[in-house]
Amino acid sequence: MDALGKCHFQSKTSASDRSTLLKCASEVGLNSNALETFLNGDELVDEVWHSYGHTIRGMRIHSIPLFLFSLDKNGGPFRDGKGETFAHNGSGSAENFLDVFERAWAATKQTETR
Repeated sequence: MDALGKCHFQSKTSASDRSTLLKCASEVGLNSNALETFLNGDELVDEVWHSYGHTIRGMRIHSIPLFLFSLDKNGGPFRDGKGETFAHNGSGSAENFLDVFERAWAATKQTETR
């Protein structure tokens, strides 16, 4: 985990990237060829899907989160029916999230100039 953490936090390489996993395995003395064979196979597919299903049912997860941002001091459309709300689907990318904030920022600047 230390090798993956170092790659992720210090080198800014994805811990889920195959080449990162293989590099880290080698660095800590694991057999990278065996790891690559494992990653190319489906040895634990059933167990992973079972665990995934158990987790989402156990945690009562029924949907992907939706983030709503309102700039109105009175709560926006959800309280007084006024103002603008910005939404981001939780499964969206970081770029989509950034776009929501940039649009909200731009709307704030337009409101200030009125």
